[in-house]
Amino acid sequence: MKGFLNDVESLLSVIWYTASMPLSPKFIRLLLKVHPDSRLRAFLEYLSLEKNRSPGTILAYGRDLSEFMRYLDRGKLTLQELNRKNLQGYIHHLRRDPGPGGRLRKVSSTSRGLSALKVFLRYLRREEILKEDLGIWVESPSK
Repeated sequence: MKGFLNDVESLLSVIWYTASMPLSPKFIRLLLKVHPDSRLRAFLEYLSLEKNRSPGTILAYGRDLSEFMRYLDRGKLTLQELNRKNLQGYIHHLRRDPGPGGRLRKVSSTSRGLSALKVFLRYLRREEILKEDLGIWVESPSK
C-alpha cells in the first residue's frame, strides 16, 4: 500500500503544479484512491466546485483528511461514532506522533491538518452526518 500511496502522491503533485482551474471530479476521484470515503469525496468536490479552493488547498486537505480517516479505520470507528474523546485522541496523535514520512510534523503542517479537520467536521454537521459540530473542540496550535 505504501508504494501505491507514493505513486498517487507523485502523480497528484505533477497534476497540481500544472493545474490552473478548480479540480475536476475525475481528479478528486484519483485523489480519493488514497482513502475512498464518499463523504470525503463530497467534501473535496464541495471545496473545489462550490468554494473554488485552489488545487493546492484541496490536495493538502485531501492528504490530511485521508490520514484522519485512516486513524478512524485503525480504531474501527465510523464518523457517526466520533465523539470529543476520539477527536482529542486524534489531535494528540497529530501533534505528538511522527507523520507518514516518519518525521515529526512541523507546526504549520499540524495547523493545516487541524484546520482541514475543523472545516470537514463543520461540513459533516451541515450535511447532517454528525449530530453536533465537533469542530468546536479543534483548536489550532500557536505558532
